[in-house]
Formats: sequence, structure tokens, C-alpha cells
Amino acid sequence: MLETADLIDANTDHLAMVETRDNGKPFRESRYDDVALFVQKKVRRKH
Repeated sequence: MLETADLIDANTDHLAMVETRDNGKPFRESRYDDVALFVQKKVRRKH
């Protein structure tokens, strides 16, 4: 699970752009809310 979180963290900007295009959200919201919170939740769940 941590490996997945690391991959997501390494590709945050790309994933945020995909999220922005898919949902029409502002990039900043996708980048700092959706993707970042997802990684944080996965890391916390593992510990």
C-alpha cells in the first residue's frame, strides 16, 4: 500500500490534471485536496 501511495505522490501533478479534466474541478483543488488527501489516508491506514 505504501508503494502505491509513493507512486501516487510521485505523479501528483499528472493525476491532478486528469482529475481536473474529468470532473471540471480547478487544478488547485484536485492537486491539494483530492490527490493529497488520498495519499494521506492510505499512509495513515497502513500504520
